[in-house]
Amino acid sequence: MSEYERNKGKLTPINVPIVDGNYLAAELNEYADTQIADVSKYYDSSTQALMEAPTEYGHALIDGIIYKFEESEVMDQDPEYCHVTKNDDGSFDFESYHYNGGAHWTELLEGKLL
Repeated sequence: MSEYERNKGKLTPINVPIVDGNYLAAELNEYADTQIADVSKYYDSSTQALMEAPTEYGHALIDGIIYKFEESEVMDQDPEYCHVTKNDDGSFDFESYHYNGGAHWTELLEGKLL
């Protein structure tokens, strides 16, 4: 069921090297293995789970970059909005409020980060 939702938290880029626009496979596999202890039966590996369903595992894939997120959800706010602030350490603080039947909160952030 779709409803309005408010998302607020912090996105921190993962510490895995990117070369030519792609994460280094061995390092990404190692990172995923340390972050995802219980992989759903729908995925062959922790890396596949991280790339295909990142928010289920505390991450967000936005514009090709994987972020770990700390988030809290609160309901009943003003009409739709999305605020993003970049921090000196490369992380982002964010807050959004939107109807989740039309977009995922990571899509709202991606629009702000582009």
